[in-house]
Amino acid sequence: MLKRIHSFWYDLWCDLGCLYENTGAQGFIDMGIPQQATVGEALDKPRRRRHRRAIYRDIEAHLTLFSNVRELSETDIPRWKGKNDIYRDTFLSKDTWMHIRQAKPRVDWYRGVWFPQTTPKYSFLTWLAFKNRLATGDRIKTWNRNANASCVFCNDPMETRNHLFFECAFAKKVWGTLAKGLLLNRFVVDWDAVTELLISHHGLLLPLFWFGTLSKPLSIPSGGSETRGNMERRLSRRIAWQN
Repeated sequence: MLKRIHSFWYDLWCDLGCLYENTGAQGFIDMGIPQQATVGEALDKPRRRRHRRAIYRDIEAHLTLFSNVRELSETDIPRWKGKNDIYRDTFLSKDTWMHIRQAKPRVDWYRGVWFPQTTPKYSFLTWLAFKNRLATGDRIKTWNRNANASCVFCNDPMETRNHLFFECAFAKKVWGTLAKGLLLNRFVVDWDAVTELLISHHGLLLPLFWFGTLSKPLSIPSGGSETRGNMERRLSRRIAWQN
């Protein structure tokens, strides 16, 4: 039912559907009808009636049809575009998010990062590691050329994500103490190999990987450094508590 306060370009006031989706922003100019115009304003606005594009001629035909059949005293009802482009009376934030987001292919490691009962902080840090967005020395160097990009554990001149997990001698020893007895012949120290294990055996490796991810901030308490033995004991206690 036609209502005067329907949006001319965005509401479904005729069987042509959402007019903006058919004409794009060019329709505002070609039709001479502003973007925020209502149906009532479009019906009342004089403008040229001849168009080359068929869609514009169809719109004009509908305006002519409805100009004599105006049930314009009705209260307007908002409609929300939902799944499969179906307009509904109820608003769902999920549907709106799916319309405005840029969908990308699903990565194979997502189950090793986002899963029920995980700790959001650890999942977020692990997600940063997978995206190579941790504040490692090589990245800090791109922000500040004078920054110290060396590894805080072994003083390697360039700290990278792959160095931190687990090419660094210090981090490798911590990882070995925590995971070698558990993984046995599956124990690896290469980043790609560790992530492959995380994907295929995430239920086993996730607690270890979380705390491995956090090893950098955990290893430097305020006012001094921490020995590898103290760190290993502290991480082991936290892993035991997590499990």
